[in-house]
Amino acid sequence: MQSKQSISEGNNKQEDYSTYFSFIRYALNPQYPVSKDVDKFEWERFFLFCQKQAVVGIALDGWNILKRENSNIEIPLDLLFEWIGMSGQIKQQNLLINKRCVEVYKIFEGEGFRCCVLKGQGNARL
Repeated sequence: MQSKQSISEGNNKQEDYSTYFSFIRYALNPQYPVSKDVDKFEWERFFLFCQKQAVVGIALDGWNILKRENSNIEIPLDLLFEWIGMSGQIKQQNLLINKRCVEVYKIFEGEGFRCCVLKGQGNARL
């Protein structure tokens, strides 16, 4: 028997997130089928979910792919602008983190240390 993932919300409502995970899988590899329920998405809720899971940029890429394949899918314009803006900020932040990693590596190397910078975006938040 396959279990479904759900998260309890403040109002005790259980929500099935399998459609969200299906969409993220599709965003990472469009060879996977997107859920048939994507046309019933509550995009605002999905955006909040993506923020909590730190996959805003990935999900936006998935929406761009989906939009090219199915022009009937719509996201509220104000949400789309917020999503695009946040994705742009994430890209800028990632570029800065990458630059800082190189700088740190060069500092240690300059002091005679053999080093390796293990960098992950999740660790950058610490």
